Amino acid sequence: MQALRELQTRFIDYLTGESADGAPSIHADDAHERALRLDIYKNAYHIRLREVIETDHDMLWSYLGDELFEQMVNGYIASHPSHCTSLRYFCNQLPDYLATTGPFDQHPIIAEIATFERLLMDAFDAAGADRADLPELRALSPDDWPGMQLRFHPSVQLLKMHWNSVESWKALKDDDEPPAANDAAVQHWLLWRDDERLSQYRPLDEDEQAVLLQAIAGDDFATLCEALLNWYPVEQASVAGLQYITAWLEQGLITAIEAGSKDSTPRLA
Repeated sequence: MQALRELQTRFIDYLTGESADGAPSIHADDAHERALRLDIYKNAYHIRLREVIETDHDMLWSYLGDELFEQMVNGYIASHPSHCTSLRYFCNQLPDYLATTGPFDQHPIIAEIATFERLLMDAFDAAGADRADLPELRALSPDDWPGMQLRFHPSVQLLKMHWNSVESWKALKDDDEPPAANDAAVQHWLLWRDDERLSQYRPLDEDEQAVLLQAIAGDDFATLCEALLNWYPVEQASVAGLQYITAWLEQGLITAIEAGSKDSTPRLA
């Protein structure tokens, strides 16, 4: 068994470029044939990893163009060999690679587009869960409201962007020319998977982003309303909070509504 493990390790090291000592492990009539067989495996390994990047980040490919995308693929594969049995996670480090490696780090929108594509995948692949509905909310007694807490679907993701990355991604998805890169304003985005198992996304205003972040962390309704006082007068804060929760229910973001006292312990999905 040790011999097999050593053989596998040497072969993987050869495929990933960490070692050139793989040829003796391949049965062939001569050294030339051994090298040829090894090259076939090595090229096939590289091609498979490239296909993963192309599939996971097709709009990034469109944004970069063939030449820069080829440079990115070769650089990423060389610096981040696959260490996981599932290729689903091979590109997890791609946004960090783009943010720290030239020439891509000179254009931060590139790493943000990659981040957005990965979070869309995370939302799609998230675990399933039942969804709460409006009748459950209406069933609460008035005494339950202040301590009410929400549990959110595992697919829910919050994203902060400094560039018009999502707009550029959407333009490419629609076969349109992407707008010029712009970092005029910070943007907040919500991503999730709906009942039809489709990944969805929409922008968030500053107030909704703030209270949604608190709700996900387990804060109760009274605390959410208190936070909304930063944007609304006292008589409108609770109404705004109710409107947001209603919208979250309708979009399938919430899996459970838990009534409790003001000091109840948060339970998160």
